[in-house]
Amino acid sequence: MKLSWSLAALLVPHLLLAAPKDKEKDKKGPDVPEVKVPEPPELLAARQEYQAAVALLQEKLAAAFKTRGQKYVADLQALETQLAGAGQADALALVRQEREAYAGGQGDFGFAEGDKKVPPAVKELRRSYEADLAKLHAAAVPAAKPVADKYAQKLGDLERTFVAARNADGILALQKERKDFQGVATNPLYGGDESILGKWHAPDGHGTWTFEADGKVRTNFRAEGNWKWLDRAKRTLFIDYYRPGTIKDVTFTVNLDGWGLVGKSVDGAPVYLNRAK
Repeated sequence: MKLSWSLAALLVPHLLLAAPKDKEKDKKGPDVPEVKVPEPPELLAARQEYQAAVALLQEKLAAAFKTRGQKYVADLQALETQLAGAGQADALALVRQEREAYAGGQGDFGFAEGDKKVPPAVKELRRSYEADLAKLHAAAVPAAKPVADKYAQKLGDLERTFVAARNADGILALQKERKDFQGVATNPLYGGDESILGKWHAPDGHGTWTFEADGKVRTNFRAEGNWKWLDRAKRTLFIDYYRPGTIKDVTFTVNLDGWGLVGKSVDGAPVYLNRAK
């Protein structure tokens, strides 16, 4: 699930590069293998009902995001006029690029940390925009909690039904469903894998990353790897990154509006990606 207004490095097991250790996993022992089983119709119906309820809340939040995005565009337009009057061509180009991205109903990651070419006034507009999105999102989360609670209760009811019926397929399917649901239960408004899947571009045009449903990341340059959520509710994910001559891990956060990935590599270098338009 993702907001309708949508709301950006990698595989080295043979080099012994591992993702951060999951302490809880260490305590619980090895992962239970996932078994593919037919999905019981009762579980499918329950999930569809839950997703429909969440989608209505997401649409409402998306509309609020869109309205705030329109204000951001207007603020950038006003700033363009000021910069033009001051003859600040370099800053004007940056603001116009940002404005045009959002005016087209899309967006980007924002501005690189420490970029001295970005005037303070532009950074403040972006900070205010992101802060307001966070407020809108936080205000919407309480309405989603009863929806998530109801679905959790429904999963419990199905478990009792499947156990009583000795329904092996149902129990195994429910195990996977609960694992997936656990990642978004505290914040169902923020969607699932759809918020990251697909193509992302480096803002300088050098490189395309494609996040795939099987957990792989593939690029148009000599690099590939794996991705996984660190905290789905907080929109953070981890990539183990490999390319010839370079080995590094990257932790990303997905922007609330869904158009950018802002991250840092294990050596502290900033990494930015924009969703492909």
